[in-house]
Amino acid sequence: MTVPDTKVQIKLLILFIVGLIVVITAIVALFRANHSFKNAPIIVMSVVAVFMIGVITTLFSL
Repeated sequence: MTVPDTKVQIKLLILFIVGLIVVITAIVALFRANHSFKNAPIIVMSVVAVFMIGVITTLFSL
C-alpha cells in the first residue's frame, strides 16, 4: 500500500471510530430514557453500530 492509501485508511478509521462512539452514546441515552430495547431507533442504531464495527475491523485488517 502506498503512503496516501495508508493516510486515507487512517482517516477513515478515525472517522468510523468517532462515529461509533456517537452512535453508542445515542443508544445509551435512548435506553436510559425508555429503559427498553423495543424502541425502533435503538434497534436501527444498533444495526448501524454493528455495521461500523465491521468496517473498523476490515480497516484494521488491511
